[in-house]
Amino acid sequence: MNAHNAEMKLLPASMKSIAEIIGFQAALKMISAFGGTRVSVPKTNRVINDNHRICKVIGVDLTRLLVAYIGGEVLHIPQSKALDRARRNTEILALYDEGMSAAKLARKFQLTETMIYKILNNPA
Repeated sequence: MNAHNAEMKLLPASMKSIAEIIGFQAALKMISAFGGTRVSVPKTNRVINDNHRICKVIGVDLTRLLVAYIGGEVLHIPQSKALDRARRNTEILALYDEGMSAAKLARKFQLTETMIYKILNNPA
């Protein structure tokens, strides 16, 4: 399984369908910009321009694609804590493999050494 598919599995269900429409990276941008809030998708393309709040994040073309598929809907954009945690853990594993100590990792990521060892022993 490649990294993209692994991360796609970590997306909340509501964002998986959005990612299928606009792409994984654009879905991540929406989570980053709007996570924890609701976003109304315009009903028509008439109000789409560079200044529209969704366009500012994913661009006009992808916003129009959203309108074509789900125009008029209100999206509840979740925070993707599981994805953030998985990315952090991947970075911890890589740094440990490069020789960084558990103590330094704990300080860098503001975790306890116990938590670092849990991550190292259970990376999934």
